[in-house]
Amino acid sequence: MNASDLVLVLQHQHDDSPGNLAQWLADQDWDYRVVDVETEEFPAAGRYRAIAVLGSKESAYDLDIDWIRAEHDFVGACMAAGTPVLGICFGAQLLALRLGGRVSPMGGSEIGWCEVSGPAPYGGTWFVWHGDHITAPPGSTVLAETPRCLHAYTHGAHVGVQFHPEVTAALVEDWMATPSRKAALVDVGGDADEIARRTEELASKATAAAWRLYESFFISARSERPRPVRGPGPRWQG
Repeated sequence: MNASDLVLVLQHQHDDSPGNLAQWLADQDWDYRVVDVETEEFPAAGRYRAIAVLGSKESAYDLDIDWIRAEHDFVGACMAAGTPVLGICFGAQLLALRLGGRVSPMGGSEIGWCEVSGPAPYGGTWFVWHGDHITAPPGSTVLAETPRCLHAYTHGAHVGVQFHPEVTAALVEDWMATPSRKAALVDVGGDADEIARRTEELASKATAAAWRLYESFFISARSERPRPVRGPGPRWQG
């Protein structure tokens, strides 16, 4: 594959990884590059067939953090060049802001396995971990939600999902072992043992659903380039 057929994955935390997305890309003969945005430079915009933006403990509207401001600029430049974006959790929020949507604190958190209402491949039982929520960008299509917040939307070839399709049992186990995540779980009255039990029960089925979501996004990304998007830029509520 040449450089234009590569997928760029933006990662934001040492305890994170592309999870099952990496396996799917390898199985489907996609080459990909993972960039840790806190420690590495962003590559040139427009070099990649698609971008996947993973989650973060930070908020996408916190532009006082240097790497978040830089990532807004980079993702915006890629969108302007016509590169489709798959945003996951933080990534979905950043994408929404670039498209003129809103992101704000939800007054609590959703953590653990959650029923998300919507058509396949977006509806189902997904792993969630977030404290901000999205107001859909103008011109987008909302495809999945819970009673508390939006969970999936599309805007042209771009896809944002608030849930975590990339999780594997091993990734959830790593998250549960991270002190900051353990503390966050305690703060909302979560049960680590219950999450572990449900992960053992649900992870394989969720991975199969993730495959269908990835297939929908990446087949479109491989077959055609979306129109360049020059959105109005970030909007948020403090």
